[in-house]
Amino acid sequence: MNINNIVIKAEHLSMVYKKPVMQEGKLGMLKDMFKRQYSYYEALSDVSVSVREGEILGYIGPNGAGKSTTIKILTGVMHPTSGSVTVNGISPHKKRIENGKSIALVSGQRSNLYWDLPVYDSFELHKRIYKIPDKQYDENMDMFQQLLNIQSFFKTPVRQLSLGQRIMSDFALAFLHNPSVAYLDEPTIGLDISAKENIIKFLKQINQQRKVTMMITSHDLSDIDNLCEKILILDKGKNIYEGPKDKLIKEYCNEQCTIVMEIENLHNIKDLSILQFCQISKNGNKVNISFSRQKTSPAEIMMNIMNKGYNVKDFTILETSLEDAIRVIYRNAKNNVL
Repeated sequence: MNINNIVIKAEHLSMVYKKPVMQEGKLGMLKDMFKRQYSYYEALSDVSVSVREGEILGYIGPNGAGKSTTIKILTGVMHPTSGSVTVNGISPHKKRIENGKSIALVSGQRSNLYWDLPVYDSFELHKRIYKIPDKQYDENMDMFQQLLNIQSFFKTPVRQLSLGQRIMSDFALAFLHNPSVAYLDEPTIGLDISAKENIIKFLKQINQQRKVTMMITSHDLSDIDNLCEKILILDKGKNIYEGPKDKLIKEYCNEQCTIVMEIENLHNIKDLSILQFCQISKNGNKVNISFSRQKTSPAEIMMNIMNKGYNVKDFTILETSLEDAIRVIYRNAKNNVL
């Protein structure tokens, strides 16, 4: 793997949708026949994306942020209004067939399997469409069986599969032709914990063994946290953050941390005003102490409390999560402080 090889490269993408505006009344209909009026909606504005070989990018944003539009452009389904895009060095829109041979697309809300046919038939058809050699097909099927256990329902019609079985079959189908790039749209939506763990394990192994470049969009931030080292956040069609996941948490939450304590002989929460640089709240018989690691530390807080004669019965340290950091970024974007 060449870590300097940029596989997905999109620069200054803009996508403007054009929608006809229907005028009211008979006169309006007549006017529309000769001079149509349009409204314009900018789904993407100066968006740039760069993903290196073997990298897994988490592409995050609220509904309507432009994630699906970006995926459609990268897969060649749509052409941007302006900007440039290459995947594996080629234009996805101009060379859709060539691009299609090297990519995979999995959506948790839309299956690529044939609904009334057994899973086996979809795989056989996929094999013929992509002209997959028998040796590659057999090797992949052995691997998918070990990781996803698809043989147990391989001859079952897709309509009779559970959601987890259908998603696992979709993943196996998508990677059957050894794609070098994979776009995953809400890949684990609706799955139980066991099925989700199988999918995460599968994706990690595919990425490590085959160096597949991946781009994941998901509202389930645990997927992003488990798989991605790099994050790109989109809001209202614009990039508001791109960089390493750890850097995002560190920069935007100032290494915020919370200690949840159970203190036996604490009668009044105001007695903890001795703690500097801390925000203190009470939740039942437990006390939440939030602070920045840049200003103090868990050890220093514990020492100060015990030095005052308080008996700490139990405590838990809660580190800042990816969700906390993203919440701060969206708040800053809303307040125009990014």
